Amino acid sequence: MHKFRTEVGILKALGEHPRIVQYLGPLDPLEPAEDLLFTEAVNGDVQGYLLRRLSPTVTRGGVFHCDLRPDNMLLNADLDLSLRYFGGSKNDEYDGEGLPDFGFFDPRINSLDVTADTEIFGLGSSMYTILAGHFPHGPSILKTAQGRLDYTCSFERLALESQFPDTSEIIGGDIIRDCWTQRIRSAEEAYRRLVKLHRKLKLRTDKN
Repeated sequence: MHKFRTEVGILKALGEHPRIVQYLGPLDPLEPAEDLLFTEAVNGDVQGYLLRRLSPTVTRGGVFHCDLRPDNMLLNADLDLSLRYFGGSKNDEYDGEGLPDFGFFDPRINSLDVTADTEIFGLGSSMYTILAGHFPHGPSILKTAQGRLDYTCSFERLALESQFPDTSEIIGGDIIRDCWTQRIRSAEEAYRRLVKLHRKLKLRTDKN
């Protein structure tokens, strides 16, 4: 119940935006706290989709998503990207008390309070997962509870030692690395770097 109220409140605070899944109202008006209705995303989530579509929505309007990862990024019929699931998000008015999964959460941050650093770390891990096809220091799919637990322990151990996967052969690898190592400290800086990369990729495509 709390998660539903938080998600509805956060989505209303964000307002309409082409990069955020559109909330249409309760699925059943007689049971407004049961299920929520959203616009259709016929192309599913963003796993495997081209990086240049990744949109800078981190900390928009004072909102922290609190769970940035590829399966919370959806694609519509025109392959435009939007973020979903704001039940764990927070702003000045709402706090869904959400935290990212390991692989998308920095265990070196000695706080359970989500900040811009948390979101930017999740952005880096999302970019890595999209481009590498698997989680940082992990497989492409975590099928079992034991597998998730093993991955959580392994990732936490390596990340606490600031050991991250090699990104030198990945498009945008320098951005991913800087998200993980806190060289990128703001959403605005991440946005500028992504825009620059987008332009570089577009020029390369146009030449071909």
